[in-house]
Amino acid sequence: MEELIRSTRFSVVDVETTGRSSDRHRVTEIAVVGLSGIAVVSEESTLVNPEQYVSREIQALTGISNAMVSTAPSEREAMGSLDFWLPDDTVLVAHNASFDVGFINSARARTGRRPLPNRVLCTLRLARRVMPLHRGFSLARLATHLGVRIHARHRALRDARATAQILPLLI
Repeated sequence: MEELIRSTRFSVVDVETTGRSSDRHRVTEIAVVGLSGIAVVSEESTLVNPEQYVSREIQALTGISNAMVSTAPSEREAMGSLDFWLPDDTVLVAHNASFDVGFINSARARTGRRPLPNRVLCTLRLARRVMPLHRGFSLARLATHLGVRIHARHRALRDARATAQILPLLI
């Protein structure tokens, strides 16, 4: 098992958004931490212009303001970068992967791209499976329980880094 993990390339992804619905809301930030086995080999992130208002509630949660995203790359540009940052042959890892992948695939569809072909590993589901007696599986609670420090939650690169540290602890 250890050899399989060492030979696997993972891309740990996190997105920040204007809301919870991938149909109505848009991505405001995306990050990818590339791993070879459990070693970090790359980190990429960008703000994204969602071309819609970022509510005060979301601004308070993420710290991402309308002014910050107004000059950010468009969704089309960000999805083009993601094609480069997230190779098809890597295992996509995310905490609550259905949320992140849902938003990414909605953005990809709007920009004429196909859905992500990557195999997906969800650290939320994995944690529930390997720690069934633990209470609370939010990224913050899981990180605290496993001794992983997160500096300022709800920013894509920081959350992706934390998920990248949690992944080997769960495996």
